[in-house]
Amino acid sequence: MEFRFTPEEEAFRSEIRTFLRPELPPDWGQQAGVGALGEGSDARWEFLRQFQKKLAAKGWLTLGWPAEHGGLAATHMMQVIYNEEMSYHRAPTQLGVGPDRVGPTIILYGTDNQKQKHLPAIAAGRGLRPRFPPDAGGRRRRFLRHRRPEDMDFTRAQG
Repeated sequence: MEFRFTPEEEAFRSEIRTFLRPELPPDWGQQAGVGALGEGSDARWEFLRQFQKKLAAKGWLTLGWPAEHGGLAATHMMQVIYNEEMSYHRAPTQLGVGPDRVGPTIILYGTDNQKQKHLPAIAAGRGLRPRFPPDAGGRRRRFLRHRRPEDMDFTRAQG
């Protein structure tokens, strides 16, 4: 019995590596994905958004989705290779939960209208991300603070 990747699988692995080399900042892997862009900075946020669009253009955000819904219908092994390479290089894979949670849920349980409305946006790497109102300085908030008032039995989200 042979336990090797097929030539197609090895070619896919090579394609991912070739893609990542110029796309990730040089110190990305050594800095746990933070690197020169800084944790939570506007430059990092913009990099992540642009990187996600590039993944979407290659169809990698929706790798395992059926082709009729905008995916590549990749085999389980191709998905394993993708996840393995992205993890090894500490590459960001997606923003939000659209491609791996919301999209598959809509594919399985959504109406035709929901599929037509939401799936193309998710596959393109846009839509279904939280929309945060701007703060006093006009910047979009991306983090919420949670606190529990002492006299209440619930948590209030602020941000």
